[in-house]
Amino acid sequence: ELDNNRIYYIQSNTFEDLRNLVSLTLSNNQIESIESNSFIDLRSLTNLDLSINYLTYLNETLFARTFNLKYLNLSSNKLEYLSKTELAQLRNLISLDISDNYLKIIEDFAFEQLVSLRNLFFNLNFDLILKNQTLNGLISIENIHISQILFSVNRSNIINILVYSLHPKIIRNIMNIKFYSSIYFIY
Repeated sequence: ELDNNRIYYIQSNTFEDLRNLVSLTLSNNQIESIESNSFIDLRSLTNLDLSINYLTYLNETLFARTFNLKYLNLSSNKLEYLSKTELAQLRNLISLDISDNYLKIIEDFAFEQLVSLRNLFFNLNFDLILKNQTLNGLISIENIHISQILFSVNRSNIINILVYSLHPKIIRNIMNIKFYSSIYFIY
């Protein structure tokens, strides 16, 4: 564990000789930047905690070849934007926490490749506006934590957004999905 240090950035290939590393905690540092390929070839890594740092963006190749990553905590950073390419490698991810950031935009289909994702946390992103396609691809989702965000609503409501966004397999089981929310609507 490398939490509670004064780490400001992580260079490429910093962890390259740690192929058997299973869990990496870098929380509560002052990390502003993580270079490309910093976690490359950490094929045994299942848990990565980058919470409580100063990250403003994620490099598109940051999670390249971290095939076994199951738990990713990016909460309490300064992320403003999340694209569909940044998380595309994480097909085995079970839990993603992007709560308490400065997220304004999550690109449509950003979660499309996260076919194993069961738990999604994006609470406390006060300026985030979710659109109809934001949640597309969440075929295994069980819990969605969405408190204190905005839903952009045009002639629809939250159920319509979820129905149109989620995979048909999930729609059949929509009553089993747990929503934890206090949501604000804008018209």
